[in-house]
Amino acid sequence: MKAISLNKLIIALLGTVVVMLGVFGVLYLRNRPPEIITAMNKVVRANLRQPPNFIKNIEGENEAALKGPLGIATDNDGRIYVADTENVRVVIYDQDGKIAGQIGKKGSGPGEFEAPGSIVVNKDRIYVSDHRLGRVQIFDKQGQYLDKIDGTKIGSGLLPVALAVDDQGKIYVSNISQHQIHVFDAGGQHLLSFGGGGDADGMLSYANGLAVDSQGRIYVADSNNARLQVFDAQGKFLFKMGGQASNVNMVLPRGVALDAQGRIFTADALGHQVFAFDNKGTFLFSFGGRGIDNGQLNFPNSLGFDRQGRLLVLDRGNNRVVVFGY
Repeated sequence: MKAISLNKLIIALLGTVVVMLGVFGVLYLRNRPPEIITAMNKVVRANLRQPPNFIKNIEGENEAALKGPLGIATDNDGRIYVADTENVRVVIYDQDGKIAGQIGKKGSGPGEFEAPGSIVVNKDRIYVSDHRLGRVQIFDKQGQYLDKIDGTKIGSGLLPVALAVDDQGKIYVSNISQHQIHVFDAGGQHLLSFGGGGDADGMLSYANGLAVDSQGRIYVADSNNARLQVFDAQGKFLFKMGGQASNVNMVLPRGVALDAQGRIFTADALGHQVFAFDNKGTFLFSFGGRGIDNGQLNFPNSLGFDRQGRLLVLDRGNNRVVVFGY
């Protein structure tokens, strides 16, 4: 009987030791990650501070050839939409750069353009600005005209350039006639305006780029002030990147895009580069440089990310889309 009791005691003690080792093991892993995870995290952090590599150019030929394009967007199916401004249309490519369709033609009627500029694709809607006609047109994914936003929505003139649409379907429009950003609900009703001409914090001069993140922060390429500004969802100034007294020498930032890591990218049209910042506004890197060779740019005007995380830069002066990635 004593031997049996002793064996039970030993087994119980061993079980307790095993449990304690398990608990300490979990605590150790939580407080000190394995070396392989630490190494991988270092690689990821290093990549976030490095510019992407050139992958390819998309240069349409014949009926797919671009002429003076201003805006670019992508959808969840991998299609690429380009506001082909001087050809007065929106051209659609598949993810391999082959033409898949087009929207619109020259004219002033519903679904027609004079100067298609910024373009945004959000879920099943396509939004295209046209500053010459003073309106933003909305299409379905089949290219059928649905509605428009014009000056009647704000009670004054509208010269729309940049566009953005958030997860709730709110529409953000840069109006260069008043140097303001107007915000509309998904039905096109005016909600908010902010900005105004000037160079003080919160003021704008020919804003030509817009993006909105998941927290409702609004990123504006304040082009003629050579800076990016960030506002909260109510249009209150938060912080800026570039501009006077800055060591970031942007010349004319235009398109703005955000990647999955929260980095902020802008196309500097007159600097012929792309600049990147972290989500706090710290400069990370720039790349490009004027030219016609692979990876070089000539008056880049807009940019965006596709579903693969590749950066698509609309290289206006070279009439092409330049694809970069890691």
